Amino acid sequence: MRGLLQRYPAFVVCEVCDSMDHMARALRAAPPDVAIVSSLFVQSSEFYPISQFMLASDIRWLALAPRDRRRAPQQAGAAGLFELDQMASPDQIAKQIIAVSRSRRGIKRPEKGKIVMIGASTGGIDALSQVLADYGPDSPPALVVQHTGAGFRQSLVRLLDSRCAGRVVAGVAGQPLAKGTVYVATAPDQHMTLTAGSACEIGQTEAPTDSPHRPSVDVLFRSGQPVAPRILSVLLSGMGRDGAEGMLALARAGATTIAQDEATSTVYGMPRVAAEIGAAQHVLPVHAIAQVVGAGTLSQVRN
Repeated sequence: MRGLLQRYPAFVVCEVCDSMDHMARALRAAPPDVAIVSSLFVQSSEFYPISQFMLASDIRWLALAPRDRRRAPQQAGAAGLFELDQMASPDQIAKQIIAVSRSRRGIKRPEKGKIVMIGASTGGIDALSQVLADYGPDSPPALVVQHTGAGFRQSLVRLLDSRCAGRVVAGVAGQPLAKGTVYVATAPDQHMTLTAGSACEIGQTEAPTDSPHRPSVDVLFRSGQPVAPRILSVLLSGMGRDGAEGMLALARAGATTIAQDEATSTVYGMPRVAAEIGAAQHVLPVHAIAQVVGAGTLSQVRN
C-alpha cells in the first residue's frame, strides 16, 4: 500500500482500520469512494450488516483475495463488491480502484422531500410486493417494518429486492437515507427508527423493551414526529393494532397517513384500528397505495 500511495499521490487514505467497529465509525464519519478489505473479512459473519450500509451509501468494496480463491467473474461486482489478486502490482490496484469508483451510481440524497414509513403484519408480504411494484430509483426513501420471524428477515429483503425497480436493503444504524432505496427492519431484538438531525438516517433502539413486537411499527412511526410534514405513513394488512397509535401521533404532527382498505387486506386488523381511531386520513386499495408510495404524493392516484 505504501508503494501505491508513493506512485499515485492523488489517492487519499481516509482511515486504516483494525476492527469492524473501527471501520463502521470511519465509514460513517467520512464515506470514501472505495473501501479496500481482505477476502477473509468478506467471508466473515460481520461482513453482511456493514455491507448493507455500504450498499445504501453507494461505497464500493475492493477485496484483495488469493488468486486461487477468487470468485467466478460473473459474481464480481455483486452488491458493490469487486475482487483483485492480492499479489497485484500497484499499477493494477490503481487501475481497479479507478474503475470501481467510476461504477458508483451517485446516490440521490433527499433534503426536503417525502420519507415513506410502512408497517405490515399478516398478509403484509404480498401487500408490500404490490406496493413496491411502482417503486423506482426516483421514489422517496422508504422504511419498512414487517412482522415476521427473525430467521426470515434477510430472505424478505432479497425477495422484495427482486420485485422492486429500486433497491431494497437491510436497515442498519447510521445509513443516510437515499432516494430509490427501501430499508427493511432486520436487526434482532431492535426497533428501527428514523434519526432526524442535519440529515435523516436509519436509527436503532432497544427501547421500549416491553413492546409486544420487535421491531415495532409504533416505534418507527413515532420516531418520525420531528419531521412529520415530510412523512407519508402507511399501514398495510396485519393482525392487531401495532402502528395505529404511532400513525395517530404522526397525523397530529402533520404527516400524511394512509391505511389499506378492507377489500384488499388479507387481515383487516392494523389498518382497521387506524381508521377507527382517526389515525388514517385516507383508506385506499393496495394498488392506489402503490401509486402514492412510488411517487411520494397523493396526486398520482389513478382509478
